[in-house]
Amino acid sequence: MLGYPDQVGYGNLVKSVLNVTLDKLHTRADWSRRPLTPEQVRYAADDVIFLVDAYRALHERLAAHGRLGWLEEDFRKLADPALYENPPEQAWLRVKGSNRLRGASLAVLQALAQWREEQSRERDRPKGWLLRDDAMIDIARHRPDTLDALKQIRGLNERLLARSGENLIDLVRDAAGTRPQPLPDQVSRKPLSAAQDAMVDMLMAVVRISAAENDLNPAVLASRKQLEQLVVGSPDSNIMQGWRKPLVGDRLTSLLDGKLTLGIHNGQVVVK
Repeated sequence: MLGYPDQVGYGNLVKSVLNVTLDKLHTRADWSRRPLTPEQVRYAADDVIFLVDAYRALHERLAAHGRLGWLEEDFRKLADPALYENPPEQAWLRVKGSNRLRGASLAVLQALAQWREEQSRERDRPKGWLLRDDAMIDIARHRPDTLDALKQIRGLNERLLARSGENLIDLVRDAAGTRPQPLPDQVSRKPLSAAQDAMVDMLMAVVRISAAENDLNPAVLASRKQLEQLVVGSPDSNIMQGWRKPLVGDRLTSLLDGKLTLGIHNGQVVVK
């Protein structure tokens, strides 16, 4: 909300806010070796000793721009546990590439995603550590029926195969004979037409202009996916609610309604 990029980096942030240059010499040191050298200890301390001063400086700038309320509004949404709920039976909806599967392959993916979600909770491990999305997609497509066939899938580690290989084979076999849950409208939606894609590009231009006018990172205002939803008639509530609506949401809908246009003036894209 102060114009920094998404991945500004701690060193770059400290340099920008506090004009302090951090030493990067020990970034790739072997931190498992003991004892640590005095230089390594100082390097590690640098990761925390500037946080308070950086926080105070950023807080003051947010307050000066009148944006602390924006931050509190977003934090309330991020602190809502419902945002992170992922019922195991619906876990497949968050698997990248699920919209490209149909029939038995989709049924297998849905069963795999549910199994992974349940195992992740039981073992208290990130889902990607157990079974990556791309590996699940490959299993769903090929539907291996033996352990040797399962071993041919890329991205499966030996520990997973030894511990759960047979279970996965049984799961694939059982799921392949069931009817999959239907794809929701937003998942099964057809790709944008060339005209719609051009409209998204125009909306993105408005987002960038609005961000530049307010010294904001464009990603804070809207993502391309949200703009695509706006073009197809299912606007994301994040754009059309709260502080974003008067800042950019109303502009976007006015452009879609033909009340605004884009032009070029003095080498700059402008909203008319």
